[in-house]
Amino acid sequence: MSVRTLRNLSRFIVSMLLLVASIPAVAACRPVDAPATDQRVLRVRRAEVFRDVVTPRITVFGTLVHRNKAEVYAEAEGVLQELLVEQGDEVAADELLGRLRQDRLVLRHSRALAAVEQARAAYELAAARQAGAERRAEGTLLELEAAEQEVTRRRRAVARGAEELYHTKQLLAVDGATPQRVEQLRGALHDAETTLSQTLLQRERLSIGYRDQDLQAAGRAVPAETDDRRAALIALNTEAYTAEVAVARARLGEVKAELREIELLLTGAELRSPINGVVADRHLDIGERVAPTQAVFSVINTNELYLQVELDEREHALVSPGQPARVTVDLPDRPVLAGRIATRAPYVNAHTRTGRARILLLDPGAELAPGVFARAAIEVGPPREQVFVPDAALRDRELDPHLYILSREGEEARVFRHPVTVLADVAAPEGSRAVSGVDPGAEVIVHPATFAFRDGTTVEVIE
Repeated sequence: MSVRTLRNLSRFIVSMLLLVASIPAVAACRPVDAPATDQRVLRVRRAEVFRDVVTPRITVFGTLVHRNKAEVYAEAEGVLQELLVEQGDEVAADELLGRLRQDRLVLRHSRALAAVEQARAAYELAAARQAGAERRAEGTLLELEAAEQEVTRRRRAVARGAEELYHTKQLLAVDGATPQRVEQLRGALHDAETTLSQTLLQRERLSIGYRDQDLQAAGRAVPAETDDRRAALIALNTEAYTAEVAVARARLGEVKAELREIELLLTGAELRSPINGVVADRHLDIGERVAPTQAVFSVINTNELYLQVELDEREHALVSPGQPARVTVDLPDRPVLAGRIATRAPYVNAHTRTGRARILLLDPGAELAPGVFARAAIEVGPPREQVFVPDAALRDRELDPHLYILSREGEEARVFRHPVTVLADVAAPEGSRAVSGVDPGAEVIVHPATFAFRDGTTVEVIE
């Protein structure tokens, strides 16, 4: 390309740039047109903010559960021999569900019967020995009484012999008696004294164990009355036999208790329902071995159904037993069921930050079953007045909730932006929202719903 051509191209580019730069200046010099007199006014639809009486409610979700559940266990090991019910059968409390065969327990029962007979014989033998000891003690007491009487009689004989010997000696001094007579009386006195000594020795031997000091040495009081003292002495001399009787009696009671336990276990061969309800599960079949820790049946009480729900921390603080609730079951054609709060956990779980509650269904119907999903609206306060606005009137409800309110001056209507607070926890009539910050009766724009108005915009209201 020649130098001349390049110069012509440069001049062309510069001319075009100057032309473009001059366009705004030329436009600014043009006269401003007068405003048009035929601009169209935006047409809108409006609704009124209204007040209504509502009951504060919270909505929760949960699962239907039974009132209670009972597992039926065998009380001893055995083999399942007979089944009388199946899953789904209704049963009454104490109704027979099945039977076990317990061969080992039958053998234990026979051994326990033999042990009871043996212990009873030992007890009877000990009681007989005690009775014999008591009779011997009574005999010894009688012998002591006889020995006492014999001692008294021998002492009198010694006293008479000594007196007679004394008088005879006096007579011998005046030749009133012979020396042979004196020697004869002296021999008789010696014999009487010897007999007295033997009788005293015999009494002392018999009294061992039957003296007051013997009672005191055994830690027993000495009764003042004769009969009481006699009974105390007999008890003292038969206490070893009494202890044998006590041991035999305890052993007999022990084996009897073991026998009763085995008989109860044999009765436990009959598996019975502890509650009214429905057989939820049967865990074993006929012929299977049953351990005492193994459930054979599961029975649930379906007379009362509950909706079990988890409440968050805020809801937990609002709910208390007795509050009414409306339960909707997640099944086709199910009406709303009446209920009330039956229980509420007294604590909030530290991990889930929820607390459990149970809602009793007042009239659930026979077709409902545990495990069904449902939701509930719980009344958590008395009825109160609340302000509501139509859903269509509420703009930007998540970030910056506001309304457009109509202001009328004669025939002219203008629109102004008005912020509100949405009360998400207040149940509202269908198609509306609970709010605060606006008065009932205020007119708000519901159409067009997406148009952003400027404050003071003139609109035409379509009635």
